[in-house]
Amino acid sequence: MNKAENTDFLTVKPTPPKITPVMEQYFSLKKSYSDCLLFFRMGDFYELFYEDAITAAGALDIALTRRGKNEGEDIPMCGVPFHAVDSYLSKLIKQGFRVAVSEQLPNSVSKKNGKALLQRDVVRIVTPGTVTEDTILEAKKNNYIVSIAGSDDTGATSTLAVCDLSTGEFWLESGAILEIQVALGRLDPSEVIVSELMRKMPEIKPVIESFKQRIVCLASSSFADDLGQSHLKRVFNVSQIEGLGDFSLGDFRAIAGLLDYILMTQKGQIPRLNRPIKRAAQSGLEMDHSTRRNFEITQTIGGEKKGSLLWLMDQTCTSFGGRLLSGRLNAPLADHEAINARLDATQWGYNNDELRANFRDILSHIGDIERSLSRLKLGRGGPRDVKVIREALKFSAQIFFFLQAEKLPQILHAASLALAGHDALIMYLESVLADDLPFLTREGGFIRDGFNDKLDELRHIRDHGKQLIAALQTKYVSQVGINTLRIKHNNFLGYYIEVASGHSGKLSPEFIHRQTMAGAMRFTTIELSELESKMIEAADKALQLELGIYQEILEKIFLSEDTIIKASQALAELDVALALAELAQQRNYSRPQITNDRRFDIKEGRHPIVEACSSGSFIPNDCILEALQNLWLITGPNMAGKSTFLRQNGLMVIMAQMGSFIPAKSAVIGVVDKLFSRVGASDDLASGRSTFMVEMVETATILNRSTDRSMVVLDEVGRGTSTFDGMSIAWAVVEYLGNKIKPRCLFATHYHELTQLNGQVAGLACYTVKIKEWNGEIFFLHEIQSGQADRSYGLHVASLAGLPRDVMIRAKEILRKLEAEKRRQNPSKEEEPLPLFDQPEHFNEVQAKHPVIDAIEKLSLDQLSPKQALDYLYEFKQLLAKKG
Repeated sequence: MNKAENTDFLTVKPTPPKITPVMEQYFSLKKSYSDCLLFFRMGDFYELFYEDAITAAGALDIALTRRGKNEGEDIPMCGVPFHAVDSYLSKLIKQGFRVAVSEQLPNSVSKKNGKALLQRDVVRIVTPGTVTEDTILEAKKNNYIVSIAGSDDTGATSTLAVCDLSTGEFWLESGAILEIQVALGRLDPSEVIVSELMRKMPEIKPVIESFKQRIVCLASSSFADDLGQSHLKRVFNVSQIEGLGDFSLGDFRAIAGLLDYILMTQKGQIPRLNRPIKRAAQSGLEMDHSTRRNFEITQTIGGEKKGSLLWLMDQTCTSFGGRLLSGRLNAPLADHEAINARLDATQWGYNNDELRANFRDILSHIGDIERSLSRLKLGRGGPRDVKVIREALKFSAQIFFFLQAEKLPQILHAASLALAGHDALIMYLESVLADDLPFLTREGGFIRDGFNDKLDELRHIRDHGKQLIAALQTKYVSQVGINTLRIKHNNFLGYYIEVASGHSGKLSPEFIHRQTMAGAMRFTTIELSELESKMIEAADKALQLELGIYQEILEKIFLSEDTIIKASQALAELDVALALAELAQQRNYSRPQITNDRRFDIKEGRHPIVEACSSGSFIPNDCILEALQNLWLITGPNMAGKSTFLRQNGLMVIMAQMGSFIPAKSAVIGVVDKLFSRVGASDDLASGRSTFMVEMVETATILNRSTDRSMVVLDEVGRGTSTFDGMSIAWAVVEYLGNKIKPRCLFATHYHELTQLNGQVAGLACYTVKIKEWNGEIFFLHEIQSGQADRSYGLHVASLAGLPRDVMIRAKEILRKLEAEKRRQNPSKEEEPLPLFDQPEHFNEVQAKHPVIDAIEKLSLDQLSPKQALDYLYEFKQLLAKKG
């Protein structure tokens, strides 16, 4: 059994001959779910057999054993306890597996060859995109599942149906396949559903290659538009779909594929989904996959969350607030009015320190309402999920009370209205729920005493029965004269009387023997059996009554689910505004002025992540891109801060347009429609593309898609090929950007020859990183200033990196020869500035050290005696005299 591959989702495999009834049952289920690992319930364990067992044992790092034989060969088997199944499912889901969970069905015993056999069936298929358990999901990350369907037969225009089953989010996006790719990069879905027909289309190939193991291929019949309409009616319990929205054929096809897969994996259980809304595929700031990766928005290039922009900015107190923040970072706005509305909310939080602190304290006590509600709807929740909803609504009312006295910005005012109006549901849940709640409903005890008279009566019998058991034990001890006689209980015998084997002869005939143990004997009596029956009956009836009341609780919650979700969304809005305000206060960020022109004026800007991770002070820099100077050509040494400067200005755009203050003294930012970045590159071996090819593909995307309202960040274009080829490409790219597209652009390069374009390309200005030379040493000041670099100080950087001294000396010799040869070939250029890689004449990092200095450095002073130290001093004096 391998991880999910690009094959049909549920296929059939043959059943081996001559198997036991239980294994026959196993293979009957396995035929229907062969692309899943089958968790087969056997008592208190889920067991896996054959290839499934081998695969799961390796993936879970658990013991592989065997259960019986088939045709003389051992049957591989492994198992996991049912009470800990979530942790094992989590490991498998994270590795890309799908799991079919088979349960023993209650009250369903059949006869097979004269023997009783429990019936089993798959009750759920657990897949990466359909999990809802908190133990498996990341609290502050959406778990999206998407379906792609062509709006026409060519596949050129497609519709994307997007859903997060754990929160109920559900929407549609339509656009060209390139726009769909950008959307998928933004969403990072756990599963991507396509039809057999679409998978074969060349237009969809980039998506298939990008998501590989996440692709789920369904039969084309699952994407029929009439099926989409039917599923919508079923999920939203409506007879006419017109009230849900105006959908195209492409919309219905994408909806069909998505809901067909969800209903199939949930075995027909209807999920809680918000009514689908339609969004434009590119309504906000456009960023392609490369740009997202280069700016490390939600994770670093190494795949870690720590060190990413999200890691720095996430000061949210709730899970749903964290998901909203992450969503906004992944999809910044591109409308200046909407951006300013968000900034107004952040500003309000920034201006109200005391309220911000109080509200954040309240928010920190609120559980994940959205996911609790979704679990309850799918039948996977419990009493504690009900409590999460009750407590959240109570806190919402508390926050609303304080907000009434405030003059709120537009976004927060609209959100606050959803926080009130839940009093009746709160009072009901307060009256019905006990204080201490079990995790599962089958444990009982979650209905408050005094809520239901009949339940109280049954509980009294059940609980009073335990007192009667204690009284009966006292009676029997007195009656038979055995002080060690005890009445005990286990799941096999129920209640029983236990005495030491040596005392069994003292018991009268009314004590009926049940079991002999080592050193003890167990008995029962008619009186004890009758009492136990009454207790069991009362306990069973009490649990059934509690479960009935629980269903009533769910019905009341589901009647209010729309208002509960709106309250959750309002709390998330408040949480994000306060979190961004807290970040701004902590980090000394300022509010950017957002305009509708093409300005980009940053005063004393800082890199948010480098600043946060640095123990020293960060050197701020200005960046002013405007009509007469929209393209900065930046030269200077490696390690001097060029790349940091480039990235920090791109991050400013993302932060500002998602509604955050930014790390700068002041800023004016004209709304950017598309943000592109090409910073560094690596091989794409899977697709057979070299580092240089990857670089050129990314550069081509930028040149083909950017506009005069875009911002482009390019670092070292052309370095992946020969010097002249690379320089030619970089030169042409600068000309094309400056003379034709005219975006706001930061272009860093080690080709100092490109500075000759100053005055030839419209809007181009040359900048460099400030360097200080002192006593033969070089200091990087990390300040961007007007001008150009005439060398890169490459040998200095190499020395800092730790190259051996002999290598550095040899490198300098070779460099001098090359430069001398170049001057001989071009004598007319003798008076030009020093070549790019030349170093200061007295660059001491590459000079041979004086032998005395070398000897002193090798001494271990703590281990020298006074006499040895004096001997060395005479020796050093003689050496210095010889050197003159």
